[in-house]
Amino acid sequence: MSRHDELPTGWDDAFSNHLFEVTNNHGRMFGPIQHGRSYILIGAFSREAVSLLHWPEHRYASFQNARDEYAASLDRQTEFKLTGHLNMHNAIIDDPYVTTGDHDGKAVILCARDSKS
Repeated sequence: MSRHDELPTGWDDAFSNHLFEVTNNHGRMFGPIQHGRSYILIGAFSREAVSLLHWPEHRYASFQNARDEYAASLDRQTEFKLTGHLNMHNAIIDDPYVTTGDHDGKAVILCARDSKS
């Protein structure tokens, strides 16, 4: 297995839709991996909720909400369009011994056309 760089590349950086001090969706991308004439990027996103009582405490809120909102934003605002979902057959829901979240085992597929196509 080969290692792929993380985006963004800075220490403690992540893509985020809001400032650190407020509830936000954030994530990181890995790749790109060339596959034929295409490139694949793999990402991981989550929502963290800020506690107003114990600031700056961040607590996990949702994987699915962050994933779906990030994909919808790309679909609306960029050339990356939502083309489907891939069931990865690894859902882990409501099992406190394995996960803290709502991981449904589905990956979002977004595709951008080559500008030469």
